[in-house]
Amino acid sequence: MEKLSLTSIPVLAIYITSMLIGGLYALVIPTLSVFLANELYVRPILIGLFFVCTSLSIFLQGQAVAFWTDKIEDRRKLISAAMMLGGLACFGFAIARSYALVLLISVTLYSLAFVAVGQIFEIAKEFSAKAVSEKQARVFNYSLCAFIALAWMLGPPLAFASLKLLDFGQHYATAGVLYFVVALVALYFLPNTVKAVEIREFPEPQTHTRSIYITVIAFSLLFSANQVFLVVLPLYLQQQLAVDSFGAGWVFGLAAGLEIPMLFLAGWLTLRFRLMSLIKVAAFAAFLLNLGLWQATALWHIYALQILNAIFIGFISGVGITWFYQRKLGVASSSSTLFFQSINLGGVMGSIAIVLLAENYGYRHLFAVNAVVCFIAMAMLFVISRRMESKPVQL
Repeated sequence: MEKLSLTSIPVLAIYITSMLIGGLYALVIPTLSVFLANELYVRPILIGLFFVCTSLSIFLQGQAVAFWTDKIEDRRKLISAAMMLGGLACFGFAIARSYALVLLISVTLYSLAFVAVGQIFEIAKEFSAKAVSEKQARVFNYSLCAFIALAWMLGPPLAFASLKLLDFGQHYATAGVLYFVVALVALYFLPNTVKAVEIREFPEPQTHTRSIYITVIAFSLLFSANQVFLVVLPLYLQQQLAVDSFGAGWVFGLAAGLEIPMLFLAGWLTLRFRLMSLIKVAAFAAFLLNLGLWQATALWHIYALQILNAIFIGFISGVGITWFYQRKLGVASSSSTLFFQSINLGGVMGSIAIVLLAENYGYRHLFAVNAVVCFIAMAMLFVISRRMESKPVQL
């Protein structure tokens, strides 16, 4: 197949669709904790339980999809279906005013919408293996992450600005319509990728399976801290610093905006340093971030700390998924599946922490727990790094 440039129409279609998908999640996810607290008057323990159940559902459904996803001939249909389910879920959020009903909608419909995230990366991986030169492949991957980061830069401020003009029902109804629009975009504009006969692998030695799964646990711990940040920050700013939810939207947007240059910096650094070294930098940034959030006493502290947040997310998303792509696990999609399942498992773990700690100890001390969790993850990555360097090739 003739190699395409990174500005060709199919490549741009992947970029734009990825940004739209990421933008829809950014319109909804940061607002859910505020919706539960301010509209349904739900206690912190029930807010945590909501995200535990949703994250667990995302994790289990992701595992189920992973068993047969490689047999799918047209991933566009799966992405489109996931977006439609997300739209139905948003319509449900718009009219439901019972905690039990909102929870049911989230674990049945909205959690299935997250299938689209992994599938858009699979389309990108299959497409780049056939249609993009090996030299351009890394730039393609980091650009894809940058477009999703751009969506998260714009999404949360728009979401909380929307809530200043609209009520929760109107906001979620609007998001539901947009989900259906993106479903059509995915179905008709994404390139139809059939699995490449030979998926390109980057030239790096195979890693022992035990090391891979320990790395998955470390990643899950880091993503659990990120889950706490996403869920708790709007409520923390509201209750501790008297900052309204609109201010939280700007914090999320600033973090995502800073992630974009960090993603490309990470891509440039992968040519000069080991991937695991950069992942350890991400873990250290996450540790400092949460330590700083725990001690923050003013809004400008929160804004300044987003530099560390950008390093954490920019490095862990761009470099992390590349590290997993390099592992030769025998199944084409298992590398990306492990990465995204570490995100889902982290969501479960972070939500459980909210359930156990938020009501009795308050939102602020959750960031102290986050710092400890990130330190443990960093220690695990150092152990794995030493093991890989001492035994570079293991069967």
